[in-house]
Amino acid sequence: MKNTLIQWRRHWSTWTIIGFGVLLFFVAIFAELFQAPPLPPQEITKMVQNPIPSAAIEKMIELKMTNKNGTFILKNLNPNYESSGPWLMESPQKTKVKSGVVEKIIKSLDSLYIRNIHRLEPINLKSFSLDKPSCEIKWTHPLSAPLEVKFGLINPIDNSLYFTFSDQKWIYQSTLPEATFDQIGLNDLIDTHILFIQTDRLVKAEIWKNPFDIPQISIIRNNDGWMSEDGQQFKTDKVLSFFERIQKMKSYMILDKVESENQPSLQELLIKPAYKLVFTYTDRLETYFLSQTTDHIGSLKFDKGSSFLFYSQGSPTPLIISKEYLSSLLLKPNDLR
Repeated sequence: MKNTLIQWRRHWSTWTIIGFGVLLFFVAIFAELFQAPPLPPQEITKMVQNPIPSAAIEKMIELKMTNKNGTFILKNLNPNYESSGPWLMESPQKTKVKSGVVEKIIKSLDSLYIRNIHRLEPINLKSFSLDKPSCEIKWTHPLSAPLEVKFGLINPIDNSLYFTFSDQKWIYQSTLPEATFDQIGLNDLIDTHILFIQTDRLVKAEIWKNPFDIPQISIIRNNDGWMSEDGQQFKTDKVLSFFERIQKMKSYMILDKVESENQPSLQELLIKPAYKLVFTYTDRLETYFLSQTTDHIGSLKFDKGSSFLFYSQGSPTPLIISKEYLSSLLLKPNDLR
């Protein structure tokens, strides 16, 4: 009986070892068959480089950025679409973009240093918060289809950032860029000098005063420079001086957050503007409104006393400008002759 028990144990041990060996064999076969094929060295080198080509961001027609602060659409007014601009914000407020802001964004995109790469899979998209990006930047290049970068999780441990780029099949882990894309808002983008007049593309400039029956003044381009609506010639230096003067108008506050109790007072100002500025360009039309002067909106008091609101058609975010700049618009045709 004792010998039988010993033999049984020996057989059991032998079969256990054989079974374990067979299991390891099949596991090895499975791993060999189903593992991802190794990447050639040149492909690995290519992937750890910044996937955003410098040539793709040297020129832009339009840039659209979406983050927690909203969606901002910027249009490049440079005739050659060079990233230096100047840039005009199309939405949510039509106004001049602060100098150097877009260039900083482009520089940050160009200087991303790749630390690691991960496969573009649903589990990774969720793990790195790319299923709900903190920021999306999309731009149009003159010679290619629209390109897009989506930014996800910021890893505070090693100060890295995860992002995807257009149709690339990888998730990239990079160093933190100079620009904090997810934090950029209106205050960062809007230039305090609210107007940018492209005189080389301007066809007509008009100032209308309430009740807007006829324009207070029209400045129309002709072969000899500029003229009035009735064909009277204006002096070019006086016209350009006027354009320079109104481009000096500066806002000191963005009215992007208004308490509900102050909304009725705000809407009353917006629906009854005092002035309207219309600029007709060869490629676009820009319309701006100026409200009646006031030193408050409901319980909101203005820091600089009597001021007016400056806003583009359909804009939810008026700018507040000191009353002193209104004198720039008190212009008569004879002032330009």
